[in-house]
Amino acid sequence: MIAGIRFEKRPDMLYVMRMNLQTSPRMKRVLLGLMSCFALFFFSCGDFFTTSLASWARRDPSSLIPPVTAGNVSELLELTENNPDQALALLKGIKDAGAGPTLQAAALQAASNASGLGAAILQHADDIGNINETNAKEIVIDTLNGLGNVVEAGTVLEEILPDPSSAADWNAFVAVSGAEDLAMAAALLLAGKAKASGDPDAYITGFSSISSPDSTEVLAKELADAARNKHSGGGFLEDILSGLNLT
Repeated sequence: MIAGIRFEKRPDMLYVMRMNLQTSPRMKRVLLGLMSCFALFFFSCGDFFTTSLASWARRDPSSLIPPVTAGNVSELLELTENNPDQALALLKGIKDAGAGPTLQAAALQAASNASGLGAAILQHADDIGNINETNAKEIVIDTLNGLGNVVEAGTVLEEILPDPSSAADWNAFVAVSGAEDLAMAAALLLAGKAKASGDPDAYITGFSSISSPDSTEVLAKELADAARNKHSGGGFLEDILSGLNLT
């Protein structure tokens, strides 16, 4: 017996720890406190090794994402919503899972979460009412410097989405996608191109979706058009798209 704890040997386990009922109340409080600290430590390990700033302690986010299917993707979207690196890992998992309208629609949300663009736009503008066609471009440009995954998220998303020239595949994808998700994906693709250009302001100012031969810009325009067709009421979605010259 050690400090009021008795260790009993059992055939079905190595040892069983049991607190002696005769231990003083003070000792019981001390022991319970120590046990609580140990429990807190072990439960915190998962978060520590996922989010730690120390490179030696940080785990690969992809190791935390199980194989993605149409059946589990909604739950995985919720779990990774506030973690851009895990959301990027999920996006890559969707790519590995293969094509299909359900997963393609989920990829829009995963890409937005991975890039952080949608959340950054709304946070920067305080609320939707502060976003308009005039300041939409400035809001996107102001948020780009703090978005580490925006270029990669756009690249992976483009590899997942169907070719707009394939009407059947494109229409099936659009049918199960939300207007806001389509619009944010269009903005994300253009934001990625803008950041990669080195001069986002000049890129967006000079961008014309009407005459562009670039496949990424063409896809962004098709996503914007699909968003408008599903959401004909104007408002902040239209303001964002128009502010980025996605007209």
